[in-house]
Amino acid sequence: MLRDAYDRSLGALGPDHSTTSSLRYNLATSLFRDGADAPREDIVEAAALMRLCVEQRSQANGPDHPSTKSARHLEERVLEALERSERPAKRARRTLRLRDVDTRGDPEHQEELRIERLLSATTRAAARNEERRRHFSAVAALKQIQRRMQEHREEQQRSRFRCVVS
Repeated sequence: MLRDAYDRSLGALGPDHSTTSSLRYNLATSLFRDGADAPREDIVEAAALMRLCVEQRSQANGPDHPSTKSARHLEERVLEALERSERPAKRARRTLRLRDVDTRGDPEHQEELRIERLLSATTRAAARNEERRRHFSAVAALKQIQRRMQEHREEQQRSRFRCVVS
């Protein structure tokens, strides 16, 4: 529902409107949920939205304005959560490698070890592909938002020019 309101506001009011900015901030906050049980793709999207919030609020209000500082603080928390979400997977891969080293010399477990390695490699590859897909989707959404913002700015400049010429 919040995403739908944000998309409608973006289309109707433009990216720099205060309502759109508030909805963007609230959507990022909702996606982030303080990093607790938030899926990684939601945290990635929240980070992209917060980057836009910080840029827009900094341009509109200045870098020292309380709303800009608030957005910057939330962006830092989102980026920290994004970094934390990457750590468990790295730890699991490191643990798996250590276990492989410990059992490598036992001839009875060679086939099990081979199967486990294949499964592990397949799982890692699937996770990387899924992560790339999510990242690509988030980047595509960010580019679409930036394109809409640019189009809206250009339209505003054209309408100002028409007013000056008239």
